[in-house]
Amino acid sequence: MLRYVSEYKNDSLGRMKTMAMFDSVLAMPQEDAHLLSAYAAYLMAVKVGGDTLTRVLNRIIEVEPANRAGLLQLIQCYARENNARQIARVCDQAISYYPHEPLFYYYSALGHYQVGDTIAALDRLTDGIEHIDQNTTTEQVADMYSIKGDILHGLHRNEEAYAAYDSCLVYRPDDTMCMNNYAYFLSLEKRDLERAEQMSYRTVRAKPESRTFLDTYAWILFQRGRYDEAATYMDKVMDGIPTDCEEEPEDVSADVFEHAGDIYACNGDLERALVYWEAAKRLGCESKTLARKIKRRKYIAE
Repeated sequence: MLRYVSEYKNDSLGRMKTMAMFDSVLAMPQEDAHLLSAYAAYLMAVKVGGDTLTRVLNRIIEVEPANRAGLLQLIQCYARENNARQIARVCDQAISYYPHEPLFYYYSALGHYQVGDTIAALDRLTDGIEHIDQNTTTEQVADMYSIKGDILHGLHRNEEAYAAYDSCLVYRPDDTMCMNNYAYFLSLEKRDLERAEQMSYRTVRAKPESRTFLDTYAWILFQRGRYDEAATYMDKVMDGIPTDCEEEPEDVSADVFEHAGDIYACNGDLERALVYWEAAKRLGCESKTLARKIKRRKYIAE
């Protein structure tokens, strides 16, 4: 087979013959993964991917479930396809054979998190962090702590979430998404607002076009009673966003419309505030005080 591949590797017609020959031979039972691995290497060399490559790689780990190279290549294929469910499946198999490799925990957590299985993702992150070694990249460690923080906050385990965010920022001090989430969650609790403002300001400086980061910063300024400044940044958030939309814009949630209403109300622009509150209600904002704000025509703190 290797001589056959060598003879036709630069011939497009020969490529079809080679693949057909591999398929014919591999239709027979395989005692090991040698020929399958050769086929996978050939497909990658001639840049054939998709279902053809994943089918061969899945055969490799069927024949040799602990084949590390095959497991890694299959994970990479599913990652390119953004197939989170299959990433989680393959990584969980890999963990059973390589329980001390954090890379498999990392990708397993990403897979489970993307399909909404947060408890499994949290378990993988916790185990993976325990196995961090010299081969684990700084980016992977930071990602693990950041995602762990998001999951823990969603489970209302706030102190653990903040500890995870702190760890993330040790490994990646300029992580804007981590800082934004950390700052926003602190503002919701009205705690440590000075630090929240500092983190949020860094994100706005880094990405001044991000409506998400601008909203967080405006909301923190509002929580600190600096209503004029808050309105200045909220103007940037809502610039170009129609107030009569029937669905949430791509990067502005219903909660942001409520924030805008609160900020404008506290700046004395009640009519404008009512427009944004009504929009927030129409878009499905679940605020406990929104209906009362609209009915009483004034800002009501939660």
